[in-house]
Amino acid sequence: MKYIKLTCVFLFSIQIYTAFSQSNADYFPWKTGDMWEYILYYWPDIDTLQSIVIDDSIDETGNIYTTYFSRAINPIQPPSALIQDTIVYKIDSSLYVYHRYFDFNNGEWINVYRLNGNSGDQWVMWDYSHSGVGPFEIAKIDSIKEYNLFGQNTKMMYMSYFWASVDGTDTLKLYRYYDQLVKGF
Repeated sequence: MKYIKLTCVFLFSIQIYTAFSQSNADYFPWKTGDMWEYILYYWPDIDTLQSIVIDDSIDETGNIYTTYFSRAINPIQPPSALIQDTIVYKIDSSLYVYHRYFDFNNGEWINVYRLNGNSGDQWVMWDYSHSGVGPFEIAKIDSIKEYNLFGQNTKMMYMSYFWASVDGTDTLKLYRYYDQLVKGF
């Protein structure tokens, strides 16, 4: 009986890995050794930040956990006090990407990306009141466009993040920051 159970778990892991490797999970580097490098604008500082995947794993329910280590590289140093140097992301089977945002959210996971999302999709990332009355932090996929980058056809997902006084239908949109995800890079 143990042999059958181990075989099923092993096959399940292979199926999850295959499903993620051939899907929109390619928008998000999650395998050990993958790296993001981007410009970080935190006035008055502007620097290049590297985020390197130092660990990845898949749990028994198919969630992927990936640990990033980040550093500024001009000169090489830990990032500013506003950015954690190590962060864990979780990618669930719906291709929603979560992370724990510093300590102020009591260790709860917040949904920062929807890798299978469509242009115009919007969701509540975080409720600062913890009671459903806001203020809220909202994530939105502004657009998904096709490009040819470095000789490769790909898609770029443009995201915006903003505060809202009510739920995700608020149109006030006090923008906090923007993000771009490129598929396959």
